[in-house]
Amino acid sequence: MINFMITLAVAIIFALIALRLRIPAGALLGAILGVVFLNSFTTVAYFPMEIKILSTAWIGAYVGCNVTRRDVKQMKIIGKPVLLMVFVMFLYNLGTSIILTSFSDIDFTTAFLAMAPGGIADMSLVALDMGANAPAVTTIQMMRLIVVIMLSPFAIKANITHFRKKGYPEELLVEPVKIDAKAIDIEMDSERGRDKSNNKKFAVTVIVSLLVGILGKLSGFPAGNLLFPILAITAINLTKEYAYMSTNFRRFAQMLSGALIGIQFSVKDLFLIWDAIIPVMLLVAGWLLLNQILGLMLNRWAKIPLITSLFATAAGGLTDMGIIAAELGGNSVIITSFQFARVLSVLVFYPSLIHFILKLGIL
Repeated sequence: MINFMITLAVAIIFALIALRLRIPAGALLGAILGVVFLNSFTTVAYFPMEIKILSTAWIGAYVGCNVTRRDVKQMKIIGKPVLLMVFVMFLYNLGTSIILTSFSDIDFTTAFLAMAPGGIADMSLVALDMGANAPAVTTIQMMRLIVVIMLSPFAIKANITHFRKKGYPEELLVEPVKIDAKAIDIEMDSERGRDKSNNKKFAVTVIVSLLVGILGKLSGFPAGNLLFPILAITAINLTKEYAYMSTNFRRFAQMLSGALIGIQFSVKDLFLIWDAIIPVMLLVAGWLLLNQILGLMLNRWAKIPLITSLFATAAGGLTDMGIIAAELGGNSVIITSFQFARVLSVLVFYPSLIHFILKLGIL
């Protein structure tokens, strides 16, 4: 319990510092940095994985609070863009796996799973099932997650600023201003003393999202811990308009998620792949470049606002991209749909694709 309290305190302190410095998605990124530092240089870092159910469910609730009827109508436009994203990511995954295999002692199955744009836990379990090097897969997956989460917000903000200076149409840069959870936070927080219904809405949102999140976890459905609360709170928000999530509580959920990410990685883990560290770092960084290319493609072709298309095609964690998007803007429904399609395609198709490629005997 003492180690948990120390870890939580470090996550909160670093998160508050990051927020104070106005770092994009500061609550999440600050907590990650603090816990990675603690985990790398001490032995006291500890954070129960069960907390993930809480933080993920509450992040899902926040996404649901942002959904409007207009967002639901926009879902019709993303079918073909999703297929394009999944196909391009597969090609990059295949190419980087071949390169990594050529420049290191890592076998193809391990390289393919390590570079796959899926979840850390999912890819590690698949690696165990397929006889790959699971520790190496976990380490490279964590490196990708850290790099994408830490750098994507800055790259996305830089892109928006660059195209805005060039006179790019504003409607193709950012989502139209709407009364969403952020605006509701500002309005309701100022009236909190006068409107007690906010507390009731908040309690309902938190309790429902947690119960549905646990159900989603137990169901075994991919990312059910996140998607079930999104669907449940969205339904409440669209029918009864009774969903509410405060800014401070959302940031607390971000801190918990950041601590959970940080606790899984330390500098010591790099020694597992030290001989291949240079190609791994270059190929992992390549996901950032691919993100910019895909985001611009979908922005020009499908007319999806740039901030949404960039978040939607970022190869971070499904939950993590939703957290950052909630902080910086973008259409949470479209972003989560793209992210879910990416993760689901990896889990469903990649093991069979590996078997097929190896059966061809070309690698």
